[in-house]
Amino acid sequence: MSPRLDAPTDIAMPHGAVAAPAQAGAGGTVDMAQILRRMPGFVYVFDHGTQSTRFANRSVAVHLGYSAAEVLAMGEAVLPAILHPDDVCLLAPHFTRIAALPDNETCQIDYRVRTKHGATRWLRSTDAVYDRDAGGGVRCHIGCATDITAEKHAERALADLNAQLETRIRRRTREIETLNTALEQQVRERSAALEQTAGELDRLTHVATHDLKVPVNNLARLARMLEEAGEGFTPEQAEQVSWVRRCADQLIAKIEGLVMVAHLRAPHSGKNVPVDLRAEVAHAVFERRGEIRRRAARLTTAIPKGAAISFHPPEFRTILGTLLGNALDYADPDRPLDIRIEAREGSSTMQLSLRDTGTGFDMTRDLDKVFGLFKRAHVSPPGSGIALYCAERMLNRRGGSLQAQARKGEGACFTVSLPKGASI
Repeated sequence: MSPRLDAPTDIAMPHGAVAAPAQAGAGGTVDMAQILRRMPGFVYVFDHGTQSTRFANRSVAVHLGYSAAEVLAMGEAVLPAILHPDDVCLLAPHFTRIAALPDNETCQIDYRVRTKHGATRWLRSTDAVYDRDAGGGVRCHIGCATDITAEKHAERALADLNAQLETRIRRRTREIETLNTALEQQVRERSAALEQTAGELDRLTHVATHDLKVPVNNLARLARMLEEAGEGFTPEQAEQVSWVRRCADQLIAKIEGLVMVAHLRAPHSGKNVPVDLRAEVAHAVFERRGEIRRRAARLTTAIPKGAAISFHPPEFRTILGTLLGNALDYADPDRPLDIRIEAREGSSTMQLSLRDTGTGFDMTRDLDKVFGLFKRAHVSPPGSGIALYCAERMLNRRGGSLQAQARKGEGACFTVSLPKGASI
């Protein structure tokens, strides 16, 4: 059957086909030719037996550059003529899908075409079965093709952008991996250097705290023996012996402080256990009772009955002894020394404060010195500058803290925050 162009309706149809008027509602019939002219894309009917186009509307020229008559005239050469060579392989699977379609269902295919003028465009065809033979096989399918060139170009641009981003990400990842490798090597080298330094410090600390301790103790004992047997000394000689003894005592205190600092550098041993706060405060006061009497200090306590903390008992005694000794050491000679030890219970912590009316210190100028290693806020009395440093470190490594408030010439208050334990 040879094709012809039905000009009045702008539809190319095969000979013998009669276009019946389409039915509409109350408004009467609709102009099918008008619909086909105005719809996006173009409509076609393709014959599976002859592999030719049996019908195409006028809009085909807008998309392919060929008129409807030219498309029908191509016969079985239509697909090789307009399909992009790289997309010919898509036809067989698509026709297989059409052959399996139930009536009133569709399938789609995206493909490239070459226009009459040599341009390449992307089309998307939505196809359905139009006619079947007596055995139910597909004789013809009907489709509508729309131009998706802009969409495909956008997809291509997006894919290119994604590829560029992936390339940049891979490059940056390689750079980061290289940097990480270099950093890891630096960390290993630094760790090895620190371990070597720590080992040297440990050896030095051992020498300072053990090898020096024996001769210094001997020197201090000798100085005390000379003081006790010094009836024949001149005043100058007696003063020199006393000076040697004081220097030896100071050196012993420094060595003992170094021992404590060395212990603090190691991982803490001993678990936190419930500690009776009242009992520990009473023990600290008893241990210092002689010095309290000599200072004529008035000491009061306010510790709730059953108050308990969770801490390592030996370390807590050291901390409490340090704070009480500090209050006694820095008594103001011009006024009575009052010391108050008070505990306040929070939801998860216990705060123990020790307030005194001693010399105090300048918060702005001296706070860093108070807790600094080998630093002191006062020239007199002499000291090692270690005790408060160690007390703070002991608290910090077991979940506690130590804070100070003071005014020069009025006194100081040290507050210890401790993990609360079960009531005793």
